[in-house]
Amino acid sequence: MRKSRASKSINTFDNSQKKINNQAKKPSVSRISLKTNRSKSYEALATVLVNTILSTAAIAGLVRLIPDQAVQVSKLQDLNREVVAREKTVDCLRDEFSQSFDLGASQAASLREKGLISATQRPIRFSDVNSPKLSSTKLGCN
Repeated sequence: MRKSRASKSINTFDNSQKKINNQAKKPSVSRISLKTNRSKSYEALATVLVNTILSTAAIAGLVRLIPDQAVQVSKLQDLNREVVAREKTVDCLRDEFSQSFDLGASQAASLREKGLISATQRPIRFSDVNSPKLSSTKLGCN
């Protein structure tokens, strides 16, 4: 009986060692979840870092472009003012040009400039004693 008890205790010891070895070889559920959680956290950290770098680059680009955009807007406003002034000048020159080639209009313009009227027209003048005299202007383009 002694052998059987001793062999039983050795077998029990061996079985418990095997169980411990098997448990050491097999990672537990908590160890697996820790590894997956770590990998997910590293992935999230990498994503946040990349997005931060991209956002910083975008903000730096905008900071450089905003002053240039303000300068371009002011130049555009200056050009628009210049275009309006040139359009007025062109309209006045067109009127003068068309009058210089239209005989009737050119005669009427020259008579108006000299303060004379044509033979077919009669001047009608309303005068008010209190109002100042009005002077005739050429075309009003200046």
